[in-house]
Amino acid sequence: MKILVLYFSKSGNTRRLAEAVVEGVNAITGAEAVLKKTDQVTRDDFLEAMTEGLILTIFTYKWGKCVKPVGKYLLESLIYQGF
Repeated sequence: MKILVLYFSKSGNTRRLAEAVVEGVNAITGAEAVLKKTDQVTRDDFLEAMTEGLILTIFTYKWGKCVKPVGKYLLESLIYQGF
């Protein structure tokens, strides 16, 4: 099973978290994790992940607020594909 691990990191902390997630996924027999920044992922990557597996790691600010570019990208991708 291929798992896409997406991350959006401002300071590098979330990138390090995503790298740790990749290590954990790759430790599972039959699982393969692919690490990509949210601005590097293609529509095909995202659609494949919808059938295989997707882990999203993003930073928050001001007590849990999510950054808009990530949420906007994901919603637009889902709406565009008719999900």
